[in-house]
Amino acid sequence: MNNSEYNQYSKNFEIDKKMEDKIVATLRNNDLSWPFGATKELERNISRFLNVKYALAHCNGTSAMYAAMFAAGVGRNTEVICPTYTFWASIAPAVNLGARVIFCDINKDDLLIDTSSVEKNITSKTKAIIAPHLWGRLCNIDKLKKICNRHNRKIYIIEDSSHCFGAKYKDKFLGTLGDVGIFSLQAGKPLIAGEGGMLVTDNFEIYDAAMYLGHYERIKLSSRTRYAGYSKTGGGYKFRIHPLASAIAITHLKGVKERLQRHNKLMLYYESGLNGINQLQILKKPYKNFDYGGRFGLRATLKIDSGRRSTFMKECNKKGLLIEEEYIPLLHRERFFLDHGAKKAGKNAFKETEKIHSSLISLPIFYKGNNDIINIYVRDLGNLLKKYN
Repeated sequence: MNNSEYNQYSKNFEIDKKMEDKIVATLRNNDLSWPFGATKELERNISRFLNVKYALAHCNGTSAMYAAMFAAGVGRNTEVICPTYTFWASIAPAVNLGARVIFCDINKDDLLIDTSSVEKNITSKTKAIIAPHLWGRLCNIDKLKKICNRHNRKIYIIEDSSHCFGAKYKDKFLGTLGDVGIFSLQAGKPLIAGEGGMLVTDNFEIYDAAMYLGHYERIKLSSRTRYAGYSKTGGGYKFRIHPLASAIAITHLKGVKERLQRHNKLMLYYESGLNGINQLQILKKPYKNFDYGGRFGLRATLKIDSGRRSTFMKECNKKGLLIEEEYIPLLHRERFFLDHGAKKAGKNAFKETEKIHSSLISLPIFYKGNNDIINIYVRDLGNLLKKYN
């Protein structure tokens, strides 16, 4: 197959009549800034779907993370712990809030936050731990909670659930396991608004502070807020989602359960096939009692000589196998964090992690298709890799 043939099975978004009708209805209701009709409907629907008390829509996942950190008290003279391997938006807001970033390590078998590294880096200034469920896989929230509970002060667990909307652990949705969760609703994510983000929590104080920060017009709509005096200014930011993006997400949410079921059935079959290729190492399976939701990407370790990697990637492109180099960098090496004094942001930090990171590749994911299509893909990839034994 060529690129265009495999690409059709990797598309997660389609415009249908219901979505068109919802967008047109939002326009005809003059819901372009106020009165937040579509946005409040989306928040109610998300709250019901995730079984969480409060949901607050944002213009993107980055602003939702900024609000979550602010609401948790992240600021000057505080520290935030985050794995070095995650998208920059998981932790960059901490820098802009004046906190110090403390990078921790990742597990080598699942690429997720290493809880033992977290524990070593907790200090009297630790205010929050960022727990990214990267590539739709569950990080060890139970262990993080135990670590936090051993301290005689509150350390907030903020879940970055951007890659895994709809995933469950012990019958609770990811994003609702810690103190506050955030989701990205960007195109390509499991739940799509085009551009958008969502903050969810059961803690009213967190919700109220997040609303104060970037949703000044809505402060007066809350009878419980302690920020009533800021109803004309809020915290000086405008983080609200566009109503038309809310309308897209409302209709996309309606069929999300069925889509994710189909997607995960295909992906589990796909991963079982990839496990049979000697030159690939697929990530360790998640914990028991975990049900996949959306998966934004799939990573594997490529076990061939580094000098032949470039040739292999070129051959993959020619055959339309849609394999790419890892695009998420290790953040402890990035200039933005070096400039702001992040701890352990140095040239020689995380040597083993750097070695693993250099061998990662990005594999295509399948939202559509069938087992026959996946068999063809796995066969073609396996045959190509046999040349590199």
